Amino acid sequence: MKGFLKDFKNFILNWKFIVPLIVSAAIGYGYILNHFAIGIDDLTRPRYIHGEMTAQGRLSGTLLSYLFGFTEYRPFWEDFVSILLIVLASIIGAIFFKRITKNKFNPHIYTFFACFLATYPIINEIFLYAGSGLNMGVGYALTFIAMLLMEDFYETKKPYTIILCSAIFVFNVSLYESFVFVYICTVCAVLMIKQMMSDKLLPDEKNLLNISDDA
Repeated sequence: MKGFLKDFKNFILNWKFIVPLIVSAAIGYGYILNHFAIGIDDLTRPRYIHGEMTAQGRLSGTLLSYLFGFTEYRPFWEDFVSILLIVLASIIGAIFFKRITKNKFNPHIYTFFACFLATYPIINEIFLYAGSGLNMGVGYALTFIAMLLMEDFYETKKPYTIILCSAIFVFNVSLYESFVFVYICTVCAVLMIKQMMSDKLLPDEKNLLNISDDA
């Protein structure tokens, strides 16, 4: 996690990164944010919060709902906070992608990755279910943080990093069980990228989307 805050600051202060990301989020979620519809779980939200989610083993989701104060149907504010968290997760995801590729790609690649992660179509479906948007934002952010901790563990061998990484994994699975597959896919992607980089199968910045900074 060394240098994480520096990387985060560099991304949010880079207008060529942050402006496309904000515009993408506005285009992707602007309509649903201002034209909310009642989903299948919305009107039964109190029942989920006060026992049902706990019975399902989704303790983390219940904790987040209490933490953010979304224990009843609040369509605009809950969706708005969820979108902010998804954007935050996309920034952390770009930092992770930059780390595992050793910053060898053109900066536009990391911008595209963040924009795509924040707005890929299937994530919009989550907003049909009360509280799930919040879970997605927090879950993706924590997934990439856990992956950064794992990378840090391989470099430093400090035991607290792997313990914290494992704790985040447990929290995420309790948040939304589908994050098991998110972890598996992320790990497989990392292994593939590292292998392709070691075999020099991935082009570097000089010949991959060679767009100058002045473009």
